[in-house]
Amino acid sequence: MGKLVRQFTERRLKQKFIEEYLRKELVGAEFGGLSIHYTSMGERVTIKAGRVGLAIGRRGRNIKKITNDLKNLFGLTNVQIEVEDLENPELNPHVMAERIAISLQKGRHFRRTAHGTVRRVIAAGAKGCEVRIAGNIGSERARRETFRQGYVAKCGHPAEIFVDEGFTVVMARRGVMGITIKIMQPDAVLPDDIEIIAEPTAKSKEVLTPQEEAEIETKIEEGEEGTTEMEKLEEATEEAEEDSSEEVEALDVLEEDEEKEEEHDLPSPEE
Repeated sequence: MGKLVRQFTERRLKQKFIEEYLRKELVGAEFGGLSIHYTSMGERVTIKAGRVGLAIGRRGRNIKKITNDLKNLFGLTNVQIEVEDLENPELNPHVMAERIAISLQKGRHFRRTAHGTVRRVIAAGAKGCEVRIAGNIGSERARRETFRQGYVAKCGHPAEIFVDEGFTVVMARRGVMGITIKIMQPDAVLPDDIEIIAEPTAKSKEVLTPQEEAEIETKIEEGEEGTTEMEKLEEATEEAEEDSSEEVEALDVLEEDEEKEEEHDLPSPEE
């Protein structure tokens, strides 16, 4: 058991060192993490990056260099590297911290950069985002500015499980600045989230989902249209029957008038 624990700890430490190395090596490629799978044939390393082309390099130059460094520096034997594209880089704190660092290096104002980053993270579906920039950001004296939107857990189990944190250091024109970003993931389930489940009673009202309500409304609308069409048909048939009865009455009146005229034209027996 002790051997397994020691082996697991060594692998986790090695993975952390490799992550730090790749963050320095893949600057600008938006490195978002990696996973290492140990097999009988060797180690399969999967790198996640926002810019796959920059991570691979021209003709695979970066991949070849990383492969040699992993063998020589970290003791991996038979390394196979795969580069995958990040599905949603706006929810990755390391990628967003790197984007803030690049923006500050270009001379953009820190407040505008931080507010724009927070808005993009919230628009991607995160429940909360916090950006903290510390250093010589606005004057010669170092200070710290925090930008927050939504809900970000600070302590306890939710903070350990559902909050991802990224950190980077940038050398800007004003001096060295540290950037820390925390993102509350969209699938976070908080302890104070309450769901009431109760059996319906005779006096209770059945609560329907929005989809069920929409289906019921469409059925009601279709039923109302059907009733209105039936009413229109009934009205049309009644009008047709009234018209036909009026025509019959008119014909009867004409026949009576013709009979009266014939009787008037016939000669009397005295004549």
